Amino acid sequence: MDLTAIVESVTECSKHKRDMVIPMTELYPTLLPTGLDVGLRLGNKGDPKPLTDSGLSSFLHKLAIPTLLYKKCSPKLKLDLMSEFHLKQIQERASNKPLFVRLFKENVRFVGSGDYGKIDDIDVVGALTKITTQLKYTGFEQTEDCFTLRALTETPIQIDGLRPYFPGIQIVNSEVGKSRLKIQLILVEQVCTNGMVSGVFARAFGRVHKHTVQAADLVSESAKMIARIDAFALWAQEHMAKFINIPGKALMNRIQEDRDISKEIKDKTVELLPKYSRADSWNNPLDVVSAFTEAIQVRPRLERIRLEAFAGELISL
Repeated sequence: MDLTAIVESVTECSKHKRDMVIPMTELYPTLLPTGLDVGLRLGNKGDPKPLTDSGLSSFLHKLAIPTLLYKKCSPKLKLDLMSEFHLKQIQERASNKPLFVRLFKENVRFVGSGDYGKIDDIDVVGALTKITTQLKYTGFEQTEDCFTLRALTETPIQIDGLRPYFPGIQIVNSEVGKSRLKIQLILVEQVCTNGMVSGVFARAFGRVHKHTVQAADLVSESAKMIARIDAFALWAQEHMAKFINIPGKALMNRIQEDRDISKEIKDKTVELLPKYSRADSWNNPLDVVSAFTEAIQVRPRLERIRLEAFAGELISL
């Protein structure tokens, strides 16, 4: 995968994006011309604009309307509910404060606070073009909610008796507030795209969308993480080499017994692993990690990224 092609794809996508700052009083919930759903007019004379899933969830959050309640309503009831809570926000809160609205192909895809910090996908890939690296770009995805990019070494970690893993970096961003910007170290299994993110060897670089990140900072932090990959590979190899003589079930027991691991993670492990792997096939802890990272491939993208971080922690337990 060529970085130039990735830049071209992200650049083309950016041509359809538009941002605006507008007071709450100038957002008008209205039925779309089809009469089947609710949209927003941006300004009293604007045409109704459809809401994407992210745009709807962010606007409902602003109005303090439960999403499940909203989705159970008919189009007319949706409009009444949204209009009522919209008016309530104007009357009870500082409605003169501006809101930050992001559009894609004239669909509203995000409604956030006026102090929302722009960290755009095009800025991320632009920063990478300024870094000289031997890494190979192997994974790229850009959706309404999330941008992910992986760059891996050409040479995997090789340990007798264990499957190869490629070290590298993963960059995650969301232009609609679903995830902060993250630059992480990652290990990816050779035979598939399953990955695990390590936050133990080196903490991920992260920025919430509160203040705009300068391009120089993106270049600097990406370069720092890339520079740590060789040391990370040695660290991972040292830890993974210890797996040879450890039964896989021992790691499962450790997960359930470790008080620092949340109940949610423990429950997910018990729920997901048996669907993709039998306990009698867990010859070593890496088999468990591999089964876990395979199991989470069916989860929503942002949840999968979070679970990959847990998988990365397993190699240091």
